Amino acid sequence: MKALNSNDIYKRYWFFIVYFSILLFFTVLCRFLYLQTYDKYVTVLTQKKDKIEFLIKKKAELSSRIDSLAMFMQILNTKQVKNDAALERAILKIKYDTMDDLTALEAEGINDFILYRKVLANVEIILDAKKTLSQTIDEEEANKKKLMECNQANAKLRNR
Repeated sequence: MKALNSNDIYKRYWFFIVYFSILLFFTVLCRFLYLQTYDKYVTVLTQKKDKIEFLIKKKAELSSRIDSLAMFMQILNTKQVKNDAALERAILKIKYDTMDDLTALEAEGINDFILYRKVLANVEIILDAKKTLSQTIDEEEANKKKLMECNQANAKLRNR
């Protein structure tokens, strides 16, 4: 090995110090940026998780309401219910409450519940159809009774 003079040693010493300082600076900068990015990433993930949990909760709540609505619609105009008007009011109350919730969600920019709105839009039509069907069935039964009474009256007249 060749002996180096003090000037070369001094230059190489400073070169090492500068090179090491630059590497140390970049290492610290990378670590700092990593932590900054990590914090932002965690914040974004937390917000997305909260939004998804909120949507899952709302979906479960709306599904429960739609299930209740369907159950009430099934027992409407049957012998299981004595007061159809009260049940119809309950169905409409559920419908309007759910529609209000859907409107609030759409105001927040959440448009994931379009199907629920479409289902609820047809509730009154279905109620009217069920009411008309029930009235028609009642009229049919009344006409059958009248027909049976007429047939019995005709049979009595024939037997005289």
